[in-house]
Amino acid sequence: MRMWPRSLLKIRRLKSTDMKLYDVPRGSYIILKEDTSVPPVHRELKEREVLKFHRIDGAYSYCVDSEGNTVHPAAWSEVEIVD
Repeated sequence: MRMWPRSLLKIRRLKSTDMKLYDVPRGSYIILKEDTSVPPVHRELKEREVLKFHRIDGAYSYCVDSEGNTVHPAAWSEVEIVD
């Protein structure tokens, strides 16, 4: 089951500026720009994977992938916001 609008499946950049995940507004869709830290029991993140950012939770964040799975990239990760 697809949870996101079809328009997000075609990745469009909102801005070319890099920003840290802790500066991203809640509810934004993001792409990680670099390999990032994840908790040890976490799955590996796919390259150019689109995530929905919810909040920062300590050193990591609370995000959701397109299948509804929880993902926890590091709060200091470099990201792009997608439109």
